[in-house]
Amino acid sequence: MIYSIDTSSLIGAWVRLYPPDVMPGFWKEMERLARTKAVFASIEVLNELKRKDDDVAKWAGQHKNMFVEPEKQVQDEMKMIVSRFPGLSNLDTGKSVADPWVIALAKVHHGVVVTEEEPSQNPGKKPHIPDVCNLLEIECMNVLQFIRAQKWVFELKSTP
Repeated sequence: MIYSIDTSSLIGAWVRLYPPDVMPGFWKEMERLARTKAVFASIEVLNELKRKDDDVAKWAGQHKNMFVEPEKQVQDEMKMIVSRFPGLSNLDTGKSVADPWVIALAKVHHGVVVTEEEPSQNPGKKPHIPDVCNLLEIECMNVLQFIRAQKWVFELKSTP
């Protein structure tokens, strides 16, 4: 299985859920999956991370192999997603620009979307990634579900 990961999952994992000072094994496994192309993200995810200019952006910059330029089929799929779900992102303001790319990558490569977004309260007007994935029949999960799908188990080690 391959996974298309969203900006929200990388930031959420780094900052709140699995920070590297507490869960370095998570990030080592992410790096391994990125090297084997089992986890990837749109270059737009990297661009969103760079706008924050923080530690997760630095980590992402050191693992550029994880971030892919969209091939023509992904570009075409992204255009279809934006036209069908115009409230998903606002390309004019730069808000949620990566979202349709994340979904398009998963759709074209028969992958799973990993996002921390929750379904929208108003999917008709402002759909979120899980809403669009549901309508396009693309599997969608959060980081914890992703960890369980990988069957990762992290053991705690105490330091003296």
